Amino acid sequence: MAFRKILSHSHWHSQARYAAEDEQEIQMVNCSRLGQLAWITTDDDTIPDLSPYEAAKVAVGEQGSLVLKPGERLWLAYPSLGPDTANVTLQY
Repeated sequence: MAFRKILSHSHWHSQARYAAEDEQEIQMVNCSRLGQLAWITTDDDTIPDLSPYEAAKVAVGEQGSLVLKPGERLWLAYPSLGPDTANVTLQY
């Protein structure tokens, strides 16, 4: 299993986007005390219209998984983060 650290913000940002080259199962583990980890998928690099506050969440201490199709993007954010940034680790 591979790991990748992604720099996350309080809003959707290109630094917190992962693009799948092939179909992949992704594990998101929220080990942070920063609150809920928001996530959403898109088919291109256009920033999602949906607010991170309204997106799917992974609670603190929990994990979520999904399967990405080839070319699909996974966006990550910590809505309660404020102006700071935080690392998120993906397992795939």
